[in-house]
Amino acid sequence: MKVNGLPTKCRWKECLKCTCEGQLKECLHCKYTKRENSIPKENFTVKDKDGNDHLITEITVIVGEDGDIIGWHN
Repeated sequence: MKVNGLPTKCRWKECLKCTCEGQLKECLHCKYTKRENSIPKENFTVKDKDGNDHLITEITVIVGEDGDIIGWHN
């Protein structure tokens, strides 16, 4: 899997620590970590509306102000 647009330096990793231990609401550190972990590491297949399979081998990430991953698309 080729991933385009990954930030080389993530400000949130340097300045945010987990603060949600034992709380119901997720802290920014855990939220950003979860987003980063959602980036696929391996190729995957999706079906279009006609039922045809398409192999996804490359994605582009969308990065926020803090170097956090907002989302990704192919």
